[in-house]
Amino acid sequence: MKTILRLLATLCLSTSLVSQAHEGHDHDEDEAVVAAPAAVNGARLSLATPRVELVAVRAADGALNIYADDYASNAPLAGVALHVGIGSRSLQAADVAPGSWLIPAALLTDDDQPLTHFELRGNGWTETLEGPLPAKPVATAASETRSGGGLVLLLLPLLAVLALQRRSAPERG
Repeated sequence: MKTILRLLATLCLSTSLVSQAHEGHDHDEDEAVVAAPAAVNGARLSLATPRVELVAVRAADGALNIYADDYASNAPLAGVALHVGIGSRSLQAADVAPGSWLIPAALLTDDDQPLTHFELRGNGWTETLEGPLPAKPVATAASETRSGGGLVLLLLPLLAVLALQRRSAPERG
């Protein structure tokens, strides 16, 4: 019985210590001047230059949300024109808010796999960034998206029941 309790306790501790990814970023001074993909994770593409930070997120419905901010201050880029090219096609992104654009799902296809070309034009400057178009997210089962913390919550009642049984069991000896 002690062995089972120790194994459950170890499992609970190990799953609760798993770190989860989160939004946010750190700016390293040694980053390259060339616009290169900083991170591609599922339905998200992050690109950066010394002036601009751009994130493209593919929504569940297939739409592409594009966000751009000033690299140094993280302030949304206001008054900036965005041109998006996918392969040989030129797409018009709807201006949603300062530093935020939307390309509706109807303009994108499942075959859109070539590099996506983003051109941002501000007052006296132009930045060009390229990266793969984020794929349309695939629906996943709830069990696949649970974090290690959810497992801990499921195992704690079992651990408590086992501990109570051990205390209520008569001493042998």
